Amino acid sequence: MEFLIERNATPINSDPIVGSLPDVNDYTGHGLIDADATIGNFRYPITRIYHSNAPTSKSFTHNSGETVSFEKNAGDFEAGVPYTAERREIVFTFEIQFDPTTEIIEFWPRYYNCVGVSDNNLISKEYHAQFDSPILGSNEITVMAVANTWYFPTLSPPQWYPVHPDQVRVAFSLLIQDVTLGVNNLNSEGDFRIYPNPAGAEFSIDLGDLNDDCEKIELYSIEGKQVYSRNISKTDAVDKYTISTRNLNNGVYVCRVFTSEGILESKLVIVN
Repeated sequence: MEFLIERNATPINSDPIVGSLPDVNDYTGHGLIDADATIGNFRYPITRIYHSNAPTSKSFTHNSGETVSFEKNAGDFEAGVPYTAERREIVFTFEIQFDPTTEIIEFWPRYYNCVGVSDNNLISKEYHAQFDSPILGSNEITVMAVANTWYFPTLSPPQWYPVHPDQVRVAFSLLIQDVTLGVNNLNSEGDFRIYPNPAGAEFSIDLGDLNDDCEKIELYSIEGKQVYSRNISKTDAVDKYTISTRNLNNGVYVCRVFTSEGILESKLVIVN
């Protein structure tokens, strides 16, 4: 729920009382809450929140002999004083794949373990963890995050800021949807309809008002492979087309209806 609440927050500057705070973003989560929009977007178990686990891989880069200073006092570190440090850059890679019936809707960066990801690093003056733009597929995602920590060997005793590299953790969440529980048709009123959906041995496509304008019907697997195609002429156009699923595997498909005005799409789930 926290994710959906944040995503439906309004810019904080629209509030005359707390207008001096930053606008809402993925890191801060500040803003006024639209409760109706939040509740409307949460449709458990159709939509769910997935929290990241351990990264698929983690790599380190060691840079020595840097001179750094702190923006303000932090523990034993004094603001503005130059310190000799060794920087460790840690790159986290997460590769997550769900089953074909799961669709990823949104990505949300969560936290850095020792301080909130919304806190600025007092050395780099950036967020402690930087998430690259995720590489997103329909049911899979690759996420990379970069974090830095510094080692100060000349101090007595030597210290790390903000934590030892082995203690660095980053996390994120995903808003996902199970399309077998609630198929999200993209059609508006007056467009075509697929039923039953989920489908068993066969399904029907009701073209409705598109009957006289339909030129072709195509069906694609979730991987993008065409599994059905039918050209439609004015002479053989009918209101409804019934298609057998006998040679199709269970899973999620995309049905496309081609008209002179463009292409319409709708998801279909086959469960034999």
